Amino acid sequence: MATNAGSYSVAEHYLCAYMAYAFANGHEDAIEHINNVRATYGQEPFPYMRTMAQGATKLDSKACMAAKKYSELKTKAKEEVLKTCLELLMESYEHLFDSRNCWNGIYLVIKGRLNGDLSKKDFTVLAKRITPKSWPKDKLIANATMSNFSHYVAFEDRYEAYYDMEHNPWEALCEAYWKLLEHHILTSDLRING
Repeated sequence: MATNAGSYSVAEHYLCAYMAYAFANGHEDAIEHINNVRATYGQEPFPYMRTMAQGATKLDSKACMAAKKYSELKTKAKEEVLKTCLELLMESYEHLFDSRNCWNGIYLVIKGRLNGDLSKKDFTVLAKRITPKSWPKDKLIANATMSNFSHYVAFEDRYEAYYDMEHNPWEALCEAYWKLLEHHILTSDLRING
């Protein structure tokens, strides 16, 4: 569908969905297919080496397993996972979430690891639903919080996953939140159908 979309701006939406699906299901050859479509529209390929796929670590497979398990959850269960891990984040790493702009880092993790189609606008709505009641009032997400994203992230990093960014202003926060999410998803008895 992406190849026949007619323009890259339309094809890009298909590619993002395909990439999220491929990542969640461990399809290592997806980047080659994506690069073929990008070439059709005269776009630069994403950097990739076959040895990257062959050298995948157990950590990579753990991330894929967590993403797959998360994708099988119903919406309410997904929101509970995100909320629980926000509570854990504040308990153990409160210093990493030092302003409301840190929601940008949470967005990067959810988009990069669990929901590749998530828009900043949809994330704002989601963030309001998953914010724990005990959350500090001065760190609640505001309607304009996500519009500040480009003020903090360099142009060349704006379309990168948080773990591939050259300069991620929320790097430590992203890593801490993902580790909490990954551990919680893989070790908790989450109800797939409930």
